[in-house]
Amino acid sequence: MKKFIKYLFLVFFGVIGAFIIAEVLMQIIKPPMLFDKAKHCNYDTSVFEKSTDSIDFFKYLYVNIYDNYFSLKDDKYIIARINPMSPNSKNNESFNSIKDANTERIFVAGESVAELFPVEMLKKTLKQEIPEKDFEIINAGTGSYESYRIKRIIKEILKYQPDYIVIMIGNNDGICEPAEINYLPYKYKIFRTSYVLNRLSNWFIKRNYFNGESSVLFFKKNIIDIVESAKNKSKIIFVTLPRSSFFFNVSFENNFPEIKYDFIKDEEYNNRRKALKELPQKYSWVYVADYDFVLKKKVGNCLGYNIFTGNEHYWRNMYWLVSKLIVEQITKKTIKIDSEYVFS
Repeated sequence: MKKFIKYLFLVFFGVIGAFIIAEVLMQIIKPPMLFDKAKHCNYDTSVFEKSTDSIDFFKYLYVNIYDNYFSLKDDKYIIARINPMSPNSKNNESFNSIKDANTERIFVAGESVAELFPVEMLKKTLKQEIPEKDFEIINAGTGSYESYRIKRIIKEILKYQPDYIVIMIGNNDGICEPAEINYLPYKYKIFRTSYVLNRLSNWFIKRNYFNGESSVLFFKKNIIDIVESAKNKSKIIFVTLPRSSFFFNVSFENNFPEIKYDFIKDEEYNNRRKALKELPQKYSWVYVADYDFVLKKKVGNCLGYNIFTGNEHYWRNMYWLVSKLIVEQITKKTIKIDSEYVFS
């Protein structure tokens, strides 16, 4: 028995010793970190290994999500996490660590639709409707993120005394794989810095993917987490995104657009929107600016409904309509929506 225990100790310390030696050698040689054999937005992650920009994008997607989104500098919070695909989108984004008592602080969070939101439009609309108040609007939108990543940012935003958080969410779930399942090891710093553990995690940890109904359930779980974390801290305004599965390809042979439609994907988009619209019935601090409904009412449910550039991002004039719908939820007044916001 003593021999067996002694043998176990030798094996244990031998493995630890081998681990340390291998780690020291790798830290000296510095081979490239392995990326998981997973995909993000239909891209194999091997594409991230090709350039420094790609590695930065990989870290933005899977590693940096566990660090703070904002950092404190000279009594101001600035954005510490930059999307390498749009590095200049938030150059001037900052806010004071102590909020002015006479100012309402609004954060805009969500996917690339939120990241591209020109917040001066929302500020102008608020000033027109509520001239007696001052508003501070901070854009914390993050391209290529889905509900799990956005949830982490919103839980941080709740520390910064928001009065409202406007959330534009629902396009990327089921398209961009959620980090909670695919890249859990990166949550722990040792997996980000240790070459040996990096390789072990890539070889042995099984990845599970959400698609179809499971992606909708995961989305619902994340939005409930967001809502419940905001109780007694901030009001939440969800904006329903009217992305559909219509795709338009111009046929040069026949001289007319070819319309492709994915009924399964469209049902997933509708289910996510439905989940958002049901929230105010249960949570008094949650509101919904139903952009999807207004667009359907204004332009119907077919050709005119393609109001995203590339079926993903709004044309700039559409943000005026988004702004008006958000202000409706803040003021609880119906605001006149002119047709030029839809058709111009």
